[in-house]
Amino acid sequence: MNSNGEHGLFPGQNVELLMDSVPAIKIEETCAADSHYEEIDVVEDTNISVYHRYKHFDWLYCRLIEKFGSIIPIPLLPEKDIPWRYSDDFVQARMGGLQAWINRISRHPIISHSEIFQHFIRRRDEKDWKSGKRNAEKDEAVGGMIFSEIMPSSEFRLLNGEEPEKYLTFAKCMGESVRNLITVTEEHTTRCTGSLKSEYIKIGKAFSDISASFAKSTYLGKESIGNALAFVGKTYDDIGNVYFDQPKQDVHCLLEISKEYKGLLACFPDIINVLKGAIEKAHEYEKLAQVNKVTMKEKEAIVFKAGVVSSTIQAEINHFNRELTNDYKETIQHFLYEQVQMYSKITDKLREAYARFEF
Repeated sequence: MNSNGEHGLFPGQNVELLMDSVPAIKIEETCAADSHYEEIDVVEDTNISVYHRYKHFDWLYCRLIEKFGSIIPIPLLPEKDIPWRYSDDFVQARMGGLQAWINRISRHPIISHSEIFQHFIRRRDEKDWKSGKRNAEKDEAVGGMIFSEIMPSSEFRLLNGEEPEKYLTFAKCMGESVRNLITVTEEHTTRCTGSLKSEYIKIGKAFSDISASFAKSTYLGKESIGNALAFVGKTYDDIGNVYFDQPKQDVHCLLEISKEYKGLLACFPDIINVLKGAIEKAHEYEKLAQVNKVTMKEKEAIVFKAGVVSSTIQAEINHFNRELTNDYKETIQHFLYEQVQMYSKITDKLREAYARFEF
């Protein structure tokens, strides 16, 4: 994004963001003087470990919004202020959320190479940290001014007025679908850990009661049928527990990625408005040039700037769509694999129960 072409954009109909190799980053929870810190290990540079509190992550998030928010959807940070935030479950959940957040940021071909992000993951010395922090906060190339740092190739395309509307329609439609998926998966989790488990336990108890009744019979063959029915009762109890535990294996991942994309998709209306504003400005100057109200040089300058905005945002949308496709592909594959494992486990239990009646 600078004059040397580093992390540059190559606009055009199929414009793409270039992705260089980025370091793998691992987050671990550490404690110092009863205060919680996240330890950031930059795996590629094995000697680098930096320590940040949640407020430092929040600082980075705010800076990224300020600098890149007009062209790049920035993922939301995991929550901090909830009553049980120091419980082991929450600490682990927040670590997982921060790891997912830092992973997405580090995969972005522009943000991952930005001075702000590199400062965050590499500055260990307190003096260096404060100095870099001040420099980042003085950065004037923020908001709409970010486009002044972008050096396009000689080829770029100014989108027509219909294309931004298509992008916006997709973002809204996908946003609604993701919100619905979140609702459905949350309801499913509630059923699995509540009514569904209770239902299978009731079924199990009914079979256990039948087994107990057989025990009171004077029939000589009562033991075989009684034991078989008791095993069926236990089997249904076990199946209830399988359903209770299952959301941790499959639904949790689907829910987390969907919540992440819910936040990302909510950023697009503002980004698309920036794009629409640039296109409208370019068309306005083209009309003004036709009636000699602006010079050709002025018109070309505005059209060029609009083309930079157009190509930059198109590149970001292409990058986002690749991420969206790959993330849901991997997540749904994992979900279905775990579903297969669950139903195989249930089938095995039912087969074992069935075999108990071969007497």
